[in-house]
Amino acid sequence: MAGSDHEGSQQPEAGAGVARNPDDDIEAIKSPAGVDATAMEELAAQARALAEAVKAEAGDAEPLPPVGWQAPLVDLLAAVTGRCGLVALIVLIGLGAGIYQMVAARPFYTASSVVLLLPREKPNLDVSVTTGSLETGMDNAKRDTTGALMLPPDPELYMTLLMAKSTLMAVAGKFEARLLRAGEILSDDRSEEISEQIRAMLRITPTQEGMLTVQVTSFDAELAADMANEFAAEMERASKEIERQLILQQSGFLGEAQTRVQRQLAKEEEALRRFFAEHEIVDMASQAGDTLEMIREQEQALLKLEHQLLDRTTYWTEGDAQVKNLRSRARKTRSDIETLRRSYLGSLSQENYGTVQITYAGLRERVKYKRDLLATITTQRAVFDIRAEQPAASVAVLKRAVAAGRPAGPSKRFTLGVPLVLSLIVSVVVVLVMSQWSSSGHDPYLRKRKDQIRQQLSASWLGRALLMPGRILRRLCGDAKVSSA
Repeated sequence: MAGSDHEGSQQPEAGAGVARNPDDDIEAIKSPAGVDATAMEELAAQARALAEAVKAEAGDAEPLPPVGWQAPLVDLLAAVTGRCGLVALIVLIGLGAGIYQMVAARPFYTASSVVLLLPREKPNLDVSVTTGSLETGMDNAKRDTTGALMLPPDPELYMTLLMAKSTLMAVAGKFEARLLRAGEILSDDRSEEISEQIRAMLRITPTQEGMLTVQVTSFDAELAADMANEFAAEMERASKEIERQLILQQSGFLGEAQTRVQRQLAKEEEALRRFFAEHEIVDMASQAGDTLEMIREQEQALLKLEHQLLDRTTYWTEGDAQVKNLRSRARKTRSDIETLRRSYLGSLSQENYGTVQITYAGLRERVKYKRDLLATITTQRAVFDIRAEQPAASVAVLKRAVAAGRPAGPSKRFTLGVPLVLSLIVSVVVVLVMSQWSSSGHDPYLRKRKDQIRQQLSASWLGRALLMPGRILRRLCGDAKVSSA
């Protein structure tokens, strides 16, 4: 009995903060048999009072939040619904800002021109020697493999040229007055600012088909179209200048080769002249032919004298005057033949003629080769000089830009949607922060820290300025509650 009373009396303290069943307490304080009715009634009254106290304590205690993914969602929904007016106010402010931006924003226009990049011809200056003639590698390639000499288009080259500061400033200088009227640039802008603004207006998009789309955005539709066409024309001029510089470079290489071949030709011709002077040659083929003809005539005359001498010695002796005359003439003819053979070509004998003829043929072929090579290089250089005067562009404008009839922006969906979404996010964040700040007042430590923060903020003018909107809002809310009451 004593143990039961002790347990009943200690149970409220041990179970502080936990809801208990009053029926259990009543059963715990029931007296055993032998207790009178008055005591039982007193104990029952005490039990009922204790049960009422426990029920009141259990009703005032805040239930523990469940652990799970639903709890944050419920907290968020409670925070939003508890301050739906503030959420609506922030959303209306964001929507109003979007509407103001849509009304105040100036419409802008875009214009595009389409440029086709053509394959560029690759210069080929290789020289090949054929039998008895020369031809350039370019001529040979054009006849056999022309496609192998075409370089593919390079969009990055023209994109870099158009985005260069010099090109941007040249276009800006041409349209400076119209850019100022359209408000694209200011009169006191520096060159770097102007180039950045023009670069922001320009957009170049390459395609796999070798085309470039040059797009310009401006507040003036006519200005956008004219600037897009100007950029396309600038690309065409740059292409011609690139081609001209490449041609002039190749022409310079040919000029150096021409000078070098001229020096080599002069050396070969000097060697040939020294050969002629050494061997007393004017025209080797003609001189050799004349000498050979003279030798043959002397041999025919010698053969005729020998026949006459044979006929005369048949009937006459050696003492005959005519026999002596014939023999003297035959010796003279043989001497002339030997003289002609020893001086077959100038001071050259007939035995050495073959060696000298080979040397002469080599010198003559080298001179002829150098002359043909010089003529080929000279002709090719003249062709390059002509092409440099009127270079062919590797860029073709397929479609010129025209002024747009309707503005391209700003987008209404974007102008209204972005502020609306941002205001929704801001409102949710604000109500969550306010909800967490309000619920922190139940914790003694957090309540103490909040008071310290308010005291620190109130100590400075900046803190008082930050706390002023909250005070005004609380005052307005208090006045509204009083008026409604």
